[in-house]
Amino acid sequence: VFFHTSRYLLVMLAVVLGTMAVPVARLGLAGDVVWGLYLLITATVVIAAVSFVSQALVHLLGIAAPNTDIERVTGLLNREAFYETTGAFIASRSRLDDRYLVIVMVNLDNYALLTDSQGTVAGERARVMVGQVLRETTRHNAIVAHVADAEFLVADSFMSSDSSPLAERIRGAVRATPLRMTASIGVLSPPIRDLPSR
Repeated sequence: VFFHTSRYLLVMLAVVLGTMAVPVARLGLAGDVVWGLYLLITATVVIAAVSFVSQALVHLLGIAAPNTDIERVTGLLNREAFYETTGAFIASRSRLDDRYLVIVMVNLDNYALLTDSQGTVAGERARVMVGQVLRETTRHNAIVAHVADAEFLVADSFMSSDSSPLAERIRGAVRATPLRMTASIGVLSPPIRDLPSR
């Protein structure tokens, strides 16, 4: 009940009622109709009350459903999860004064033209390819997110503010995909020591 969406909750209730119908029918055939109806009503009220109260509790506490921080097409983090993860990353690295936070924004060129000419499936295929390329091109502890149709974000820490080797690796890897796409890349690299206070 706590870990499923409302749609699964309704399916579960339908299965429970179907399961309860068997013993109720047997009690009815045995001549104990009142006891069968009492059993059905009691079980239905208890199961529905527990299910709906649990769902209400989940929503009141703001507990997110599983995998809500993952973008469904690419399997990368979404925008909100990127912000949260990067904030935690900054807080965990704040004592390293000689490091820089590098945020790279990758915007696929001519993405709208691709989807207009070849359809949304081609656009999704391109996003999946670029997401895979970013995972392979960046370090294993880098934070990679898909934040809009043609936009990706990467956050990592570097010893210097010069992140041009990473930007060029990403640009070359995107160009090497089967679709031969190009990307516009923007980079921000402030010192990490200045960020926790902000």
